[in-house]
Amino acid sequence: MNVIIPTQRFNLVSIKLSHVSDTYLGWLSTSHSYSRYIAGCSDSYTFADLASYVEQRSCRDNVLFLAIETKSGLHIGNIKYDPIDVNAGTAEMGILIGNQEWVGRGVAGEVILASCLWISRKMGVKKITLGVHPDNIGAVRAYKKMGFIEVFSTSHNVRMELEI
Repeated sequence: MNVIIPTQRFNLVSIKLSHVSDTYLGWLSTSHSYSRYIAGCSDSYTFADLASYVEQRSCRDNVLFLAIETKSGLHIGNIKYDPIDVNAGTAEMGILIGNQEWVGRGVAGEVILASCLWISRKMGVKKITLGVHPDNIGAVRAYKKMGFIEVFSTSHNVRMELEI
């Protein structure tokens, strides 16, 4: 499925192998300040690993994996719903704003809103869930501002959900 979801400042597009780049690979490096919040960050992750990951996820029916691009086409991050359970009407969401120039500029709110509306309309999803590290205070606050509610919390994970 080839998806394009326009927002005011961005286009959310189905991720492709052409999005796999040294820049994208760099977002997964442990040298980034946010890497402690992202489970997949590792300096041992290779270009081939990333390409394989993108290829495997992009062909599954129960995954919506989107690149976040500026209107000029710059890839600044990704948003992924994985897995999507159409029978239960649920999806697990993850987001990464890799380009640090865009962090703290409202990207998450804009792309989450647009993609949630799309996934609800096109796939019947009514509840989005996510996990976030409790030390990632800015993310927890942003998710709550978007309407996510905290379901439970441990020292390593805050589980949140949003009814669409």
